Amino acid sequence: MIIANGTIEIKKKQVAEIDPATGYAVAPTAVSWGRPVACQYSALSYNKLARSNGEPHTSAQYSILIEQRPFNAEQIRLRDRYGNIIGEYSVIQTEPLDAVCEIRIIV
Repeated sequence: MIIANGTIEIKKKQVAEIDPATGYAVAPTAVSWGRPVACQYSALSYNKLARSNGEPHTSAQYSILIEQRPFNAEQIRLRDRYGNIIGEYSVIQTEPLDAVCEIRIIV
C-alpha cells in the first residue's frame, strides 16, 4: 500500500502520418497523456544550481512508487497532490518490488 502524494500520467505514443503531397512523414502535432495513476514520489537528487552550456537549470531525479500493474512507459508526467505539474521525465529504470506488490520507477 502506498501513501499517495501525487500522480503520474503515461505519455501515449502517436504514429506519424504521411503527407500525401510530399510523401514525407509529418510529426504528430499533439501529445496525449493516459489517465492519472496514484503514486508516492520522493526526490533522489534535486539541484537548482545546475548548469548546462553555461545556462542555469534545475536538475532533478525522483523515485516513484506505484501499485503493481503492467508498466512499460518510456516517458511520464509527474504531478503533486494538488495537480501542479512537477515535470515531464524519461523513465530511467523500473524495478518490481514483489514483496510489497509495488513498482519503483526512477526518473
